[in-house]
Amino acid sequence: VQFIVSGDDDETEVRTLDDPKRSILRRNGVDVFVMAVPRSLGQLNFIRIWHDNSGKGKWKSWFLKYVVFRDVQTGHKFEFVSNRWFAVEEDDGMVDRLLPVAGKAQLSEFSHLFSTTSQKNLTDGHLWFSVFTRPPRSRFTRVQRVSSCMALLYLSMLVNAMWYERTSDQPSPNAVKFGPFSLSPEQVVYFHLL
Repeated sequence: VQFIVSGDDDETEVRTLDDPKRSILRRNGVDVFVMAVPRSLGQLNFIRIWHDNSGKGKWKSWFLKYVVFRDVQTGHKFEFVSNRWFAVEEDDGMVDRLLPVAGKAQLSEFSHLFSTTSQKNLTDGHLWFSVFTRPPRSRFTRVQRVSSCMALLYLSMLVNAMWYERTSDQPSPNAVKFGPFSLSPEQVVYFHLL
């Protein structure tokens, strides 16, 4: 996969996405690269991105959700939303695309917001899932995540032991019946405390 980024002040030469130390551009993957340029590109306008259609079978096909550029000196962030296939046999058959910088309307579309927010919330925000799907750039390690999970599990077991058999087995006169089940105010308070 290669690309060119163009800004108001300058344009990069052709860059290739490659990392010999790790597997990149995998399904549902997030890859982070650092790119140095001789001088500032200014406000970014577009990115031209393509691949050479090499590989075997399905590996020639590539789906790109979005690309984010962050200028480490100024802190400005530029997003390029694609949500398209780069494949001869998929979508419109193109492997070369020109993506303009996304505007506020494109960034606030439901499909873009839902995919980025749900992925971040599941991989980093959900304590149990994040043990297995930890983001590569997270400072919260897997050992710390497992330790937090175990602490939460043991704490809930301790609270359950403290409240074990605190409610009576006899149905309360204020209990609400749902067929074979009954729910008393004491049980509601018990569940609320857990």
